[in-house]
Amino acid sequence: MMNEHTIVIGKALRVFLPMFFVLLLIVAILPWIMPTSNIGGFLLSIFGVTHFLPVNHQNIGDALYNFNLTTRILGIMGSFISLLPLLISTLVMIKLCNNYSHNNVFSVANANAYSRLGILYLLSAIILQPLSQMFFSFGISLSNKIGPHFIATGFDISNLTAIFFSVILIIIGQVMKAAHKIAEEQALTV
Repeated sequence: MMNEHTIVIGKALRVFLPMFFVLLLIVAILPWIMPTSNIGGFLLSIFGVTHFLPVNHQNIGDALYNFNLTTRILGIMGSFISLLPLLISTLVMIKLCNNYSHNNVFSVANANAYSRLGILYLLSAIILQPLSQMFFSFGISLSNKIGPHFIATGFDISNLTAIFFSVILIIIGQVMKAAHKIAEEQALTV
């Protein structure tokens, strides 16, 4: 039955999502504690930190990069800003899965949650991701022994993709609100 399947998935995700939340916290901090390790370098490249390295020194493990405390703090702040939408959306999804496990799928609360997720990702694409890039670029430039310190940001296809899907989430939330209102009206007209 569809409802039983939704309940089982909701319960399973309620177990998985808190572990995912903790993993995100580790991903935000770990690469700045161990930037020259393989896993640290890999995570820093996922954050896009390597884009801010000089062309002739693209390897994080390069002896040129001696990340001082300020660089690490700026990096961790940039990582948290970058991951903030995922952290918040994980908490929202835990709440949604709790509703799903109680067979509460089409409700105003769930519709609002989807709309909030859309707004969160829209803000992420327009404000948070460029802001995190500023932290990363400035932090990395502080480790430049040669060359100026700088703040850089950019807007690319990942920002456009996030904007597109955030609008879809907002629309889904509005459709769910309308569907809930129609269901309530039909229940009253019986």
